[in-house]
Amino acid sequence: MAQIISFLNGKGGVGKTTLALNVATALGNKGYSVIAIDTDPQFSLSDFHHETMPFDVAEAESEKDIYKVRKNYNHHDFIIIDGAGSLNNIAAAAVFMSDLVIIPITPSALDFRASGSLIDVIEARNDTQPVKVIARWVVNKAVSGTVMTDLLKQAISDSGIEAFKTRIAQRQSYIRSLNNEGETIYNSKDSLAKGEIDVLVKEILGVLSHG
Repeated sequence: MAQIISFLNGKGGVGKTTLALNVATALGNKGYSVIAIDTDPQFSLSDFHHETMPFDVAEAESEKDIYKVRKNYNHHDFIIIDGAGSLNNIAAAAVFMSDLVIIPITPSALDFRASGSLIDVIEARNDTQPVKVIARWVVNKAVSGTVMTDLLKQAISDSGIEAFKTRIAQRQSYIRSLNNEGETIYNSKDSLAKGEIDVLVKEILGVLSHG
């Protein structure tokens, strides 16, 4: 049965699509069968995708499409849902369909506050459904040599949702890799960026295997 991983946050600009693309690529490179579901109204992920990439892409225009992803794409090992830049019905459906919800945030307490509605949806699923969804924060666009504010650390702790140990640095190579259709960080020469995505994927696989 396919495992569903969603990248969701009610705030735009936190790097959901970049992370979804690179994680899907990393899983595909490991030999897994992967499909990414583009939920953005502009379908930017679909436009960017190239047949040479190690994963497939499909589009979801409504929550009905999301509720059908496991039925339609269960022959894949992983279904990656790339959430839009707002918390909408599609994102809520993704929470209810997912095995793992990854919430990207930048090292800012303001970004954390924007995730409150998403946390409410996660709690609603876990309060009403027999099978719980796993949720994890991932700190993205972290600036080298700085630490998360004490306020953000406390907010993450109080949320009841753990954060991945891996923090994704703010690197120009992530931006440059998206300038060309069909390229991800794995087409760059930035070994540090490739390494941190590989470590993040290792964490993701560990969470999914152990619950």
